[in-house]
Amino acid sequence: PMPSSRMAPPPVAPKILSAPGRRSGREHFSKEKIEIRAKNMRDEFMNEGRDEKELLLTMDENLGGNEKAGNIIVQLYADKSMDCKAPERKAMNDILVILYKAGKLTKSDIEGPMADMVEFIDSFVVDSPGAIGFLGEMLAPFLDMKVLDIKWLCEKTALLMNKKDQKEVIHKAILEMKKACGDGSARAVFGGPNEVKALEQLLGAGEFQSIAAQCL
Repeated sequence: PMPSSRMAPPPVAPKILSAPGRRSGREHFSKEKIEIRAKNMRDEFMNEGRDEKELLLTMDENLGGNEKAGNIIVQLYADKSMDCKAPERKAMNDILVILYKAGKLTKSDIEGPMADMVEFIDSFVVDSPGAIGFLGEMLAPFLDMKVLDIKWLCEKTALLMNKKDQKEVIHKAILEMKKACGDGSARAVFGGPNEVKALEQLLGAGEFQSIAAQCL
């Protein structure tokens, strides 16, 4: 039989492949390393006067050759936003907006993690009663910038089993958008004919019109 020592080489290969290698590129950071750097990036942003230029430089370092870095950072901040203090949550939301506007995050970096948050928000509510409102805070700027739209929001919200949760997601999204972006922006995003039709299909005409009468 073949000596067992012959079986040792395969585990070594991934280490060789993941080594920094070419100096023209950067070290390929693992998911865990990117998450640690994302936490540090948030702390520095909060503690050093919300310096946008420094934030963008730090983000370039954090990418570390991993094309999924943006997605990992959005997912981490979305998760953390469900259970943190308001200043920390605002900092993370602001960082994501700054990074997106600077071209450091893509539409898909935002869409994937946000879709997960909407679909599974009911599980966060168990430990964090304000979670749906926190979700609204995250969604508001990206709805305003048209990174996300109402068709997308309705499709993801429809995956929630509880109609009460569906209604609350829409209600809080409108309220948080009004707070962050103004009444006009909220009406523009939620009040167009196609948007109203999609929202009425999701919640029922009566339920959505009740929310609209209060909020729009």
